[in-house]
This record gives sequence, structure tokens and C-alpha cells, in this order.
Amino acid sequence: MKKSLLFLFFLMACNLYAQEVINTAKTWIMKYESVSWPVGKTSYTETVLRGDTIIDGVKFMKMWYRNWGEGEEKQDEWDTRNLFLGQDGGKVFIHHAGIKKPYTELILDFSVETGNVIKVRDAYEEECVSYLVTAVTDTILLNSDDMSKRRCIHLRGEWYNITDVWIEGIGSLAYGIEGDMSQWGGSLTELIKCTEGDVILYQREDKDLSITRHLYSPSVQPQFFDLQGRRLAAPPAKGVY
Repeated sequence: MKKSLLFLFFLMACNLYAQEVINTAKTWIMKYESVSWPVGKTSYTETVLRGDTIIDGVKFMKMWYRNWGEGEEKQDEWDTRNLFLGQDGGKVFIHHAGIKKPYTELILDFSVETGNVIKVRDAYEEECVSYLVTAVTDTILLNSDDMSKRRCIHLRGEWYNITDVWIEGIGSLAYGIEGDMSQWGGSLTELIKCTEGDVILYQREDKDLSITRHLYSPSVQPQFFDLQGRRLAAPPAKGVY
């Protein structure tokens, strides 16, 4: 009986992150708005995954992309930058190949909880950017053909007033599936669409309407602050908060 319960728990743990990012049927479309010269220039990138490559026991897939500018036709040809995407449980990694010292880095982690701090390599690989996990929610996306619940990680940059949301099975709303690398070129970036075949998983029609319907989740912890704005571990026995 105990063995059966342990095996059932193992199966449940394996299915905890059933909505994987890695999938050959998925496409991601990113929007880039230049903040350097020429200011305001808008371009788009569509990314897909192809092939299987095993790196340190984890399956990775090569990233292919094509670009076009605002008002232009989408390119027919696909190109690659020797980048590979892999997922192990709730953790998503990007592998940089084709360089003298290939390396793998963590870009998304859906196993974190509220209050955790995540360090992500910045655009120029000089230092890590720290993000505080402000909330973890089970969410239904409004602009989606898929009405299933998805685990969403809400983050705030500790150094700058930067916010982001990581959506299970989709990626980052700010950086898609490229991590902070997508900031190269001095551009503001955002994920505007993610599809799986003919199914729209996410579509950013309006910044204020992207995620609107939240479901109760036991993983969401209430936040308490004192009058100086300092976060408290628990509500105090006395005082105003």
C-alpha cells in the first residue's frame, strides 16, 4: 500500500509542470521598440524550436527565428543564433553554443514561491539582475483559446522598478523565451503572441487586459507591510499595518 501511494505521489510530481515550454508546435512573437537611434523604431521576431539535443541529460531544442519591421512583410527564411532551449521540471534553461566556452543558464523557474529571490544574468553578462517573487497565482488567460489554469510567477526587480510575469508553458511576458538577452540593442521588449499550432495560448491585445481572471491558489501568500513600507513575515500582534 505504501509503495502504491509513493508511486502515485511520484506520478503527481512528474505532472506538476505538465505545461512545458518546450514544444515544436509552439511559436513566439516578440515586439521590440528601440529606445536608442532610431528612437521608436518597431520590429518583430518570430521564434520556433526544432530538433532534439541532449545536454547534461536534459533535452534541448534549437531556436530558429525570422524578423520583420513595422509595416513590412514577414521573412520567408529562418535563421539561427546557436541558442538551445531546454526544460527540466519547472526550470527552463538556455544553452549558448558556437562560442569558445559554451554555457547553460537558467532563465525561467516555475518552482519558486512567493518571497523567493531569483538571480538572472543581465543583457551584457556582466552581473546578475535580482527579482523578488511578489506572488504566485493559478490564472486563466483572457486572450487565449486555452482556458486551462496556468501557474504565473509575478516578479519585481530589486534594483529597478521592473516587473514581469512568467506564465507556465508560455514564458516571460517581457522577454519571451530568450531571457534578459532580448534587451540587446537598447529596445523595450514584450511578448505579444504565443501559439501552439492553431491554438492561441497568449495574445497581448491590451496591456491592461492581458491577465484578468485569477483563481484562488493555496500558493498565494498574503503580504503584510508596516507604515514605512517594509514587508513583514506575519501580521504583528499590535500596531498598524
